[in-house]
Amino acid sequence: MFNFIKKKYKQSSFPCLKINNQFIYDLEAFLKYESVYKRKKGIANNSTVKYFKSLKTMCNYGIKMELITKNPFQNYDGKLVIEDATYLTLDELQLIEQKDFKIERLNRVRDIFLFSAYTSYAPIDVANLTTENLIRDNNDTFWIKTNRSKTGTRSNVPVLPPVMRIINKYTDINSDKLLPTISNQKMNAYLKEIADLCGISKKLTHYVARHTFATTVTLGHGVALENVASMMGHTRLTTTQHYAKVLDKNVKNDMDKLRDKFC
Repeated sequence: MFNFIKKKYKQSSFPCLKINNQFIYDLEAFLKYESVYKRKKGIANNSTVKYFKSLKTMCNYGIKMELITKNPFQNYDGKLVIEDATYLTLDELQLIEQKDFKIERLNRVRDIFLFSAYTSYAPIDVANLTTENLIRDNNDTFWIKTNRSKTGTRSNVPVLPPVMRIINKYTDINSDKLLPTISNQKMNAYLKEIADLCGISKKLTHYVARHTFATTVTLGHGVALENVASMMGHTRLTTTQHYAKVLDKNVKNDMDKLRDKFC
């Protein structure tokens, strides 16, 4: 915002009380088409909308503290552009799971990716998991219980057999950590190698595993939307519904049941 104010108004600061709709939409245009970040000109729509959401939250706090009486960002109507999330099919997931990599670092990355695909945990959550997060209930069912780093919400996920196999693999290696720790940057670079070796054309990132949990692993096998949202730590059901929209198989199965009734 400092660069915008300096260029637009030839000043180093701007009074909050003078921020109006013209200021806001000029700022939006500047961010999208003129600002420079990491030598790249322009910020994507979704990033811009998220920045404005933060500014709106900041101004609401200003109202609460009686610093301002009106939120100038209240009427901002920028919308996130929702794109279809990349996820793996069951065949692709099993292809990665069954692949025998000759390089140990790729085996570790594969295990972390599969762990995320079967639990939905994001990179920062996976890195923070310890043996204390692994809980056995009275029915001898293992759960991973923790608070999501992004939302702070409680998330309880039952441990599926592939997850337990991965945990057991690293039990005597990582002390109290459930899995090895690898930076997200290296993780994504190594996942590209894994995709190439497995003949998968999709761009693999750690978050593809999370999307795969939502689509292929859970919703694709009939798990209720509300339960998927709870396990993924979503605070709004609409966030989870985005994944459900891409599952044509579920639509076909439901319509097949309906078709039988009209025979």
